[in-house]
Amino acid sequence: MNTNELKLTEYILRMLDGENDEAKQREFEEYLKELTEKNPAALDYYWQLVSDYVCIESRVREYDDEEIINEFMPAALDDDAVLELQEEIKNAPVVPHKNEPRRTENRPAVYELPAEPAERKVSKPTLFIAVASAAALVFLLSAVKLENFFTKTPTAYINDSYKAVWSDDYRKPSEDGSFYDKDDYFKLEQGHIELLFESGSQVVIESPAIFRCISEGVLRLDYGKACSYVPERAQGFTVQTPSSDIVDLGTEFGVEVNKYGDSKVQVYEGKTVLNSVNDKISKFLLSVGQAGEVERLSGVISEADFEPSGFTREIDSGSGLLWHGGELSLADIVGGGNGFGTGTAETGIEISDGDVLSKLSYYGERIGRQAYVSVSSNEFIDGVFCADNAGQGVQIASTGLLSKDIPQTSGSYWGYIFNGAFHNGLDVPRHRLQKGGTKYGTRDNPAITMHPNTGMTFDLNAIREKLSNLKISSFAAEAGISDTVEKYSESNARAFMQVIVDGEVEFEKLLSSDSPMEDVDIKLTGANRFLTLSVTEAGDSWGFDWSFWGNPVLTINADRQGLQ
Repeated sequence: MNTNELKLTEYILRMLDGENDEAKQREFEEYLKELTEKNPAALDYYWQLVSDYVCIESRVREYDDEEIINEFMPAALDDDAVLELQEEIKNAPVVPHKNEPRRTENRPAVYELPAEPAERKVSKPTLFIAVASAAALVFLLSAVKLENFFTKTPTAYINDSYKAVWSDDYRKPSEDGSFYDKDDYFKLEQGHIELLFESGSQVVIESPAIFRCISEGVLRLDYGKACSYVPERAQGFTVQTPSSDIVDLGTEFGVEVNKYGDSKVQVYEGKTVLNSVNDKISKFLLSVGQAGEVERLSGVISEADFEPSGFTREIDSGSGLLWHGGELSLADIVGGGNGFGTGTAETGIEISDGDVLSKLSYYGERIGRQAYVSVSSNEFIDGVFCADNAGQGVQIASTGLLSKDIPQTSGSYWGYIFNGAFHNGLDVPRHRLQKGGTKYGTRDNPAITMHPNTGMTFDLNAIREKLSNLKISSFAAEAGISDTVEKYSESNARAFMQVIVDGEVEFEKLLSSDSPMEDVDIKLTGANRFLTLSVTEAGDSWGFDWSFWGNPVLTINADRQGLQ
């Protein structure tokens, strides 16, 4: 018997026995009110228990020894009283039982209860046994009746949460984060949670949301957003809404319910069946990249726009990761962010010492140290270096990894590596870098500016550690030199741009200010650790070589192997 069963049974019996003072009585009434409001069936159990108790007590009160009743009834379940009873039974005299003849005279159709009950004699031990047995019977009956009501089956638990705040007006999760089939609705007012159902399905819920975990294979969502990943073994997982049922066919899908109960569904992987609550409306099969919506009042199903970043698909409270799908921005990381928009524009790394800079502070030429510099302030950036191959190779990683494919240079550089795309020199006014009319270093087109002769290495393993159930599949970018050079220089600028993975050159191109942007797309595996970007002068000086990497991203996908 669990705590709730014991508590309710104890309260009812103590109240019926008259043991509760006013404070206890109020406590019981509040507890019963709360329980019956949330679960009306509990009220039926309560009245049944009271009925059983009154029935048994009415038989006991046929005896006239009120002192005996008052003495033993409250102590019916007390261990000391039971011991006392056992001792008293040993010493009690035997009382012969006399059968009385059954009265056969006619009785009126309507009875009037006499003011005084008929006198009947019985020994203390006999009466105590009856009362104790009655109380024990009531206790056992109530326990059996309440067992089914209080027995709950675990359906899901909180696998992770990020800044979650629960409403005081709804039930709150248990201390261990478990949800049960008989739980009522929960309201997540702020933050995100990740639920892992007993069936193996993973669901990310973002606030505000009102939901209930009905079973290990069913989530009820009355309001808000939920994104579900369903492994093969849990196929058939269902999300119920006020207007629809969404049945999984082995997939990942997002469900959104607005305040009117209308629902929208979009599929990231596999297929789902979208059913309207209106039985007259046909089912709607959705595949990857498709979306559908259901109007609650009419039950009509229609197509909807697919929004790739419309749902939070993964969370990681440790790193503050809220992944909506898609890509991780290396420009954001250079700006001190986590790759998902938390970085600061124009923030970057000084080549000479690895310090973080928030603005350009020096406009002249700098001589490189010809040494690799670790960047301790940014866990995702392994280090930076001045690219100058003097025949011995250039160190491009903290492990001592060398590259002999980086060209020999003058060994000097200008500026710093930063999140953004602008130039501001002694004789050149500040302006944004661009190509073919497209401006870079903006929200829609982020960029990393790297003048020659500089290099930067990202630690992919450090990034993976923060990605939770995500994996890196490729690196993509646009490489180029701003065509604004034409306004300030009589000749074209040129630079040699390279992408090196674990010491192996995967991309290299000699680019100029009048050449188009060059697309970069490099496949990556889980074994790859170091991704290096290098920009060097092309046999001339580095003047006006305003080079940048447009939209530099790591393509990431959910790694669901642990949930299969």
